[in-house]
Amino acid sequence: MARQKIGAASGDVHGESVTIEHGDRRQEWLWFFDAEYFDPRLPLFLQFTGNSIWGPGVRIARRRSRIFAMELVTAGNIELVQEGAAFLAGAGQIFFLRRNCNHEYRTGPAGFAHKRIICLGGDMVDTMVERMGLSDVNVLAPADTRGFIRIVKNSAQTHAARPPGFVRTLSELAYAALLYAGMEQAARRHPPPVQAALDMMHQSLGRSLALEELARAAGVSVPHFCRLFQQHMGAAPLEHFRSIKVRLARELLTSTTARIKEIARRLGYDNLAHFTRLFVKDAGVSPREFRRRNAANTRA
Repeated sequence: MARQKIGAASGDVHGESVTIEHGDRRQEWLWFFDAEYFDPRLPLFLQFTGNSIWGPGVRIARRRSRIFAMELVTAGNIELVQEGAAFLAGAGQIFFLRRNCNHEYRTGPAGFAHKRIICLGGDMVDTMVERMGLSDVNVLAPADTRGFIRIVKNSAQTHAARPPGFVRTLSELAYAALLYAGMEQAARRHPPPVQAALDMMHQSLGRSLALEELARAAGVSVPHFCRLFQQHMGAAPLEHFRSIKVRLARELLTSTTARIKEIARRLGYDNLAHFTRLFVKDAGVSPREFRRRNAANTRA
């Protein structure tokens, strides 16, 4: 039940392909659940838990992911692309790494990220994740992160001390982590009209959308939809849609060699100048400059 400080790694295990870049800028202090303590009577357990500090340019990509993890960002931010949808998780937010899908996450625009990590294992993971309404959650903003931090600390202390019955305690903490996340998600679940619009946005990243389309998908009038979306998302619908596209553009600029014009086209912008103006408004620099800076950070 060792605590390990992790640097760089990569590999292909049980059909899961994992790539880790710039591990020298990544420090993680994790407690792993050793196989010798495995109890098949416990269908849910903490696979590993601990703390993480990432510097600029760190990136992890998994294909056919075998893990379900919840990572709380305590400082800085993380850019996540999961099944083609782009997200930015900042301080006080939890991002989810889902099983049986492709995901990629990296240090965000802040250039660093501090995280608390919980990874779950066991035969009941998928069932419990679905039961708690977490199957499609990518980023969660809990009202109070102290509950999550407490679970991480208790897990680490239990791993270290190994008191009598500690394996069962770790299983109970795994259930506690899912219960915490599920209750927070239930309290913040978007109303059906807003969720329907968000689903359409993520399915339409390669084209433009009109307010009328989104309101029609939401099943309400345009004025009512705009008020509802602003109330729950903190931004106007089309403004939020543009921010999603810019986040994905950042990912494509830093993880591919595609031409900027091609990236703009993929995101539904035939006019490169228009795409550049939107990118500058959101990111503060041009797409070309953003790629240049990221390349410089990667070589540093």
